[in-house]
Amino acid sequence: MKEREHSTELQFFICCNDKPKGECCSPKGALDLRSQLKDWAKQNNLHPKIRITASKCLGFCSEGIAAVMHPQNKTYVNIEGKHLDEIKKLLLEESRKLEKEDD
Repeated sequence: MKEREHSTELQFFICCNDKPKGECCSPKGALDLRSQLKDWAKQNNLHPKIRITASKCLGFCSEGIAAVMHPQNKTYVNIEGKHLDEIKKLLLEESRKLEKEDD
């Protein structure tokens, strides 16, 4: 195993799990949400500083789309497409906080 440096400051993991039985995030629009956020990050030159990543189950299947932000260790549930602008704002705010900590 080898440790590697990278330029990602903030990673937003969106559950995109799709299982054959029971509730999961993918059918609730998680893939579309991830795609829109990833495109936004790239178009605004925020990638790879802010990385939008698909994940498997985060354990909150009955609470809508779930996401986890690292290194903040914050979990968000009940995410819907209508929250897209709110998430963008949140990601920018959290990224700026990290930049200030580095100063």
